[in-house]
Amino acid sequence: MEAIDKLLYNLLSSGESVVLPEVGTLCVEQKPTTLSGKEVTYASRRVRFSSRADKSVRTLVEVMTQEYELTAELASEAYGEWLRIARSGSELNIEGVGKVSKGFFKPTEEFEREALNPWQPAPVTLHRRRSPLPFIVVALLAAGAAGAWWWFEGAEQRAEEVVAEIAEEVESDMTEETIVASLEKYAEELDVVAEAAAEEPQEAAKKDVKAVATERYVVVGGVFSTNENADKFIAEDALGIGRAAYTKHSYAGGKILVGVGVFETPEEANVRRRELSTANNTLWVHKY
Repeated sequence: MEAIDKLLYNLLSSGESVVLPEVGTLCVEQKPTTLSGKEVTYASRRVRFSSRADKSVRTLVEVMTQEYELTAELASEAYGEWLRIARSGSELNIEGVGKVSKGFFKPTEEFEREALNPWQPAPVTLHRRRSPLPFIVVALLAAGAAGAWWWFEGAEQRAEEVVAEIAEEVESDMTEETIVASLEKYAEELDVVAEAAAEEPQEAAKKDVKAVATERYVVVGGVFSTNENADKFIAEDALGIGRAAYTKHSYAGGKILVGVGVFETPEEANVRRRELSTANNTLWVHKY
């Protein structure tokens, strides 16, 4: 049943909630950036469990039938067998993902670190020298912009720049004009991010239900409906790494996944993803 565990890993890490029949709903939520006193805590993701089935969310059986061309009967049988093994009394253990126990979901350290919040900086303490109100407003809006960029685009570099800008503004003498300019700038950035997210929703990172002997982590350059489009992407070499560095892999629904590196560990894959983020900051890591 290892394949279903990995399927859940990829669904949740891509931000898609899912209903587990006879169990409940695993819902991916974002915890917003917060400011407590002088400490800014960055936005992060969490998985919340509800014993009620959310009718607006696909069930795991539906995912298996729709994405992998299985009959409803075969998908239900496979899910039932997996549930029989994974459930022990009132607990449900999803290997490599987490455990549902006493009405709560607790992720494994691996899932939290690799997939849920792969880039999670420590809280930042900011010091002020003047009136606290303008500083708090600027810090909240700036931290919100950083969180939005991380959530929608994975732009670690932008978040770091925002923190640096906050620190620089706090240490200098701030005028009313400076505060207003900062507010307008960060508000505009949030609007741009929201529009980009609406126009280009992230592809859900899903995996074939067939069992895989060895785990691999692929840095994904793109997913294409035809082999011709995949070859065109490789030929254009937009990432500037040379055509030989690209690899093609089968993907759900008969699509073609173009990888820019295959690695044995998620740490290695994320290092490579960050190296290429200046050329394309929408790259993501898929677990086979």
